[in-house]
Amino acid sequence: TFDPGRDYRPIWSPDGQEIAFVSKRSGQNRLYSKPADGSGVATEILAAEYINAPTSWSPDGKWIAYDRQHPRTGTDICILPLDDEKEPWPFLETPFNESQAVFSPGGRWLAYRSDESGRREIYVQSFPDPGGKHQISTDGGSNPIWAPDGKELFYRNGNNMMAVAVHTEQGFATGRPVFLFE
Repeated sequence: TFDPGRDYRPIWSPDGQEIAFVSKRSGQNRLYSKPADGSGVATEILAAEYINAPTSWSPDGKWIAYDRQHPRTGTDICILPLDDEKEPWPFLETPFNESQAVFSPGGRWLAYRSDESGRREIYVQSFPDPGGKHQISTDGGSNPIWAPDGKELFYRNGNNMMAVAVHTEQGFATGRPVFLFE
């Protein structure tokens, strides 16, 4: 981007053709998308009252998960459908702070960070209907990311990189967190 306003928190579309990001170019934080090759202009895809930042684009290209900072509920995970309606809805809106949502490669699960236990941990819930919540980390966690085949979930615990085996064939099951490297 070349706009003088602050542009940040970029995410790739699943086909690599677009980038969605937050911009303060209008004076408020709004979500935009733009062709990844730099051609064309940035298109506003969400104007909202509160700060919003995209975190993940669904593999089928139909949804963008984003963090919304709300004065009453803190940071929540919301979903922006990319159809004609583009009517966003809260995926997780609780008294706790949920953020950093990432779609699984199949698009059926969302991994995210929450402080509901009193510290930041990684959880997974089914998508699009939340339910079947699973705690992944056991000693703190942030920045979840799925392996391309969906069989592992990686996250940070402080300076440590961790991995957890994931099984999604019949429901959802995980192994124990394993230290990878510092």
